[in-house]
Amino acid sequence: GIVDVPELVVALEGEIGQLGGQLLGHTPVARIARAGSLWRVESESGDAISSRIVVNAAGHGALALAACTEGVDPASLPRAHYG
Repeated sequence: GIVDVPELVVALEGEIGQLGGQLLGHTPVARIARAGSLWRVESESGDAISSRIVVNAAGHGALALAACTEGVDPASLPRAHYG
């Protein structure tokens, strides 16, 4: 079928909000690390949030984001292929 992606994203964002979650867009991440049973995500501006679950939805920036995640060996990440 055909999916209206913008409409789907708005619907998912609404569901996440109803469940107490939050989406943060256009927020450059400096570091992701475990903090006990949670993940601590620190932004380049110095702000931080903690969460049980972190979804890397950075598109073309996903590999760079994974590389700044504590415990992830950058050598284990696949090479980016564009084109």
